[in-house]
Amino acid sequence: YHGTPVQLTDENIREFLMDSNQMAAKGLRVIAMAIGTSLDDLVYVGMVGIIDPERPQVALAVSQLKAG
Repeated sequence: YHGTPVQLTDENIREFLMDSNQMAAKGLRVIAMAIGTSLDDLVYVGMVGIIDPERPQVALAVSQLKAG
Protein backbone atom coordinates (compact mmCIF):
# COMPACT_ATOMS: atom_id res chain seq x y z
CA TYR A 1 0.00 0.00 0.00
CA HIS A 2 3.12 2.14 -0.03
CA GLY A 3 2.27 4.40 2.90
CA THR A 4 -1.31 5.14 1.90
CA PRO A 5 -3.96 4.10 4.47
CA VAL A 6 -6.58 1.67 3.14
CA GLN A 7 -9.80 0.42 4.68
CA LEU A 8 -9.35 -2.66 6.89
CA THR A 9 -11.26 -5.57 5.38
CA ASP A 10 -12.10 -9.08 6.54
CA GLU A 11 -9.56 -10.35 4.00
CA ASN A 12 -6.83 -8.10 5.47
CA ILE A 13 -7.64 -9.37 8.94
CA ARG A 14 -7.43 -13.01 7.77
CA GLU A 15 -4.04 -12.30 6.19
CA PHE A 16 -2.73 -10.59 9.33
CA LEU A 17 -3.92 -13.45 11.53
CA MET A 18 -2.43 -16.05 9.20
CA ASP A 19 0.93 -14.24 9.21
CA SER A 20 0.78 -13.88 12.99
CA ASN A 21 -0.03 -17.57 13.47
CA GLN A 22 2.83 -18.60 11.18
CA MET A 23 5.30 -16.52 13.19
CA ALA A 24 3.93 -17.84 16.48
CA ALA A 25 4.20 -21.42 15.20
CA LYS A 26 7.93 -20.76 14.72
CA GLY A 27 8.18 -19.79 18.38
CA LEU A 28 8.23 -16.03 17.91
CA ARG A 29 6.38 -13.53 20.07
CA VAL A 30 4.25 -11.44 17.75
CA ILE A 31 3.60 -7.74 18.26
CA ALA A 32 1.21 -5.84 16.00
CA MET A 33 1.70 -2.08 15.76
CA ALA A 34 -0.64 0.79 14.98
CA ILE A 35 -0.51 4.57 15.14
CA GLY A 36 -3.23 7.09 15.80
CA THR A 37 -4.45 9.86 18.04
CA SER A 38 -7.02 7.70 19.87
CA LEU A 39 -8.15 4.07 20.10
CA ASP A 40 -10.92 4.90 17.63
CA ASP A 41 -8.45 6.28 15.08
CA LEU A 42 -5.74 3.62 14.80
CA VAL A 43 -3.94 2.74 11.57
CA TYR A 44 -2.29 -0.69 11.42
CA VAL A 45 1.35 -0.28 10.41
CA GLY A 46 2.66 -3.82 10.68
CA MET A 47 3.79 -6.61 12.93
CA VAL A 48 7.10 -7.96 14.12
CA GLY A 49 8.17 -11.31 15.47
CA ILE A 50 10.74 -11.35 18.24
CA ILE A 51 12.73 -14.17 19.77
CA ASP A 52 12.01 -14.46 23.49
CA PRO A 53 14.33 -17.16 24.84
CA GLU A 54 13.11 -19.36 27.65
CA ARG A 55 14.51 -18.32 31.00
CA PRO A 56 16.42 -20.98 33.00
CA GLN A 57 13.95 -20.92 35.91
CA VAL A 58 10.97 -21.67 33.66
CA ALA A 59 11.70 -25.40 33.39
CA LEU A 60 11.66 -25.78 37.18
CA ALA A 61 8.44 -23.76 37.50
CA VAL A 62 6.70 -25.86 34.83
CA SER A 63 7.75 -29.14 36.43
CA GLN A 64 6.58 -27.92 39.85
CA LEU A 65 3.20 -26.95 38.40
CA LYS A 66 2.82 -30.34 36.71
CA ALA A 67 3.71 -32.12 39.96
CA GLY A 68 0.90 -30.27 41.72
